[in-house]
Amino acid sequence: MVESTVKRAFSDSLSLYDTQTQEVREADKLSGYNWVTKSNALIEKTYQLSVMEQKLILTLASLVQPSDEAFRPYQIKVSDFVHLLGLKSTGKYTEIRKIVQGLQQKTLPINTGQSTLDITWLSSAEYFHGKGYVELEFSPKLKPYLLQLKQKFTTYQLKNIIQLRSSYSIRIYELLKQYEPLRQRSFTLEELRSLLGIEPNKYKLFGHFKDKVLNVANKELEEKTDLRFEYEEIKVGRKVSSIKFSIYKNQAKHKGVQLSGDLEFEARIQESLERMGLSKPVIKSLISDYGYEQIDRNLEYSKKIIEKRKIESPIGFLVQSIKDDYANNQVKEGVGLPSYLSEQVKEEKIKKMVRFSNKLICIYPEYQVQWPLKNSSYKQETYLIKFLRVVRIRN
Repeated sequence: MVESTVKRAFSDSLSLYDTQTQEVREADKLSGYNWVTKSNALIEKTYQLSVMEQKLILTLASLVQPSDEAFRPYQIKVSDFVHLLGLKSTGKYTEIRKIVQGLQQKTLPINTGQSTLDITWLSSAEYFHGKGYVELEFSPKLKPYLLQLKQKFTTYQLKNIIQLRSSYSIRIYELLKQYEPLRQRSFTLEELRSLLGIEPNKYKLFGHFKDKVLNVANKELEEKTDLRFEYEEIKVGRKVSSIKFSIYKNQAKHKGVQLSGDLEFEARIQESLERMGLSKPVIKSLISDYGYEQIDRNLEYSKKIIEKRKIESPIGFLVQSIKDDYANNQVKEGVGLPSYLSEQVKEEKIKKMVRFSNKLICIYPEYQVQWPLKNSSYKQETYLIKFLRVVRIRN
């Protein structure tokens, strides 16, 4: 009787040990090279989050994988939080909990057309004292905005926002990143203030808004991110009514915050280059000249091309693709973009052709047929091309 009781107790202990062992897992790899992917609908929502709250949300978003079908608890090392949020090394759990609790009290309002849905950003938060990590989980209601995105989304690397010190700079970065392929974006002043979550009584004078929001973002983005911008004030009378942004690619001047997963990412890139047959001196030179981000996207691009085609010199093709940034040039031409952006890129090209053709009509009025064109369609694009060829041949 005693022996069977002991055996049963021992068996129960083993079962409990197995269960606990299965639950213990390594914290998620957090790296500035992780990709944040958000639906454009979420980027264009109006919400008010502090700079630390935004960084926390975007850090979690960078851990979501494209293949994920549901959110899971994400474990983040406390040491990463300290670097990411610029926290003090003492009392870090208390500080993190304070930020998370503030975030949990804020909601994201969603207008469904039939109702207004208030979504909390996080469904749970657990703090493992002495183990060095915090476990956070997104609200399931955010799934349409962060999971299984096939179109109308924007993606960028986490390192682009982790050094920004203004919450408005983060929001402006996302709004401009969304339109980067088009190289420009305009907002009415009222619309921009609303998207940035600026209260009606704050920065009422445009001069204050310009100094505290636009100029701060302009400086921060140029120094710390992969894009920069110039802006033009559009006036009605003497009053500024709109802002037109011109968007440019940029090489950040400041080195990013080092996170726990960065070294692993960099080591993986170097290993991939070695497997492709590149020598260590060449690898070192490429990293120095072009950076890990450019190498990474062109590695993936080159592998696909090399697998599909018979490339005489795969190493030469890879090196040239990194130097000329073939992968990025594909994006510039609208190849591989979400369909809505590809269409916008195409529309911009057609509009330029229409403007040029209208000028030609002034010079050669005999070619005028149902002009000007009203819409940018495939048929009209074909007509434009034929029209320009006729003018060129006859003159």
